[in-house]
Amino acid sequence: MMKKIGMIMVAFLGFALTSNNLNAQESFASGGIEVAIPIGDFGEFYPLGIGVSGQYEFGISKHFGVTGSIGYTFLTVDSELSDLVKTAYMVPLQVGVKYYLDESRKGLFLAAQVGLHNVSRIGKDLEILGLTIEGETVSETDLSFAPEVGYYINENISLALRFNIISTEEELRNYLGFRAAYNF
Repeated sequence: MMKKIGMIMVAFLGFALTSNNLNAQESFASGGIEVAIPIGDFGEFYPLGIGVSGQYEFGISKHFGVTGSIGYTFLTVDSELSDLVKTAYMVPLQVGVKYYLDESRKGLFLAAQVGLHNVSRIGKDLEILGLTIEGETVSETDLSFAPEVGYYINENISLALRFNIISTEEELRNYLGFRAAYNF
C-alpha cells in the first residue's frame, strides 16, 4: 500500500513540475489551531480534539505546492471512560500536495496528505484493596490519509477542512479536522 501511495505522490509531483506554469513560487510556513471531531467508534471514546499544528509548503508552481506538517491534538475523553483514562492525544506527521485553483496563497485550494498518526492514551492509577496499580500507557502509530479543501481569506489567513482516515489493523479511526492558520 505504501508503494502505491508513494507512486501517486511521485505522479502528482511529476505533473506539477511539467505543468506549463513552472514559475517557482515562494515557500512558506504556517502555524494553526486544530479542532478534531472524531467519527464513529473513535468518536464514542473521544468526542472532541483541540490542538496546534505547523506546516511548511514548498512552492513548485503558481498552482502546486508540496507540504509537510506535524501537530499535537489533545483528545477529550468520554465520561464513561474518564475513570480509566487520564489523558489521550494524537500526533500526526504527514506530507502532501496542494493545488490552488487560482494561484498560490489565494482563494480555494485542494490538498491531500499521507503519513502517520500516533494515537496515545495514558490510563489512571487504580486503587484496589489498598494497592495502587499504575495506569498503563497505550500508543499506536498507524498509516493515515487526508483529503482536504481550504480557502485563503487573505495571504496570511487560511481555513481548511479535511477528512482524516487512520488505518489500524482492527478498524478505521476517522475524524473531521478544521484548521485555522496564520501563514508566514
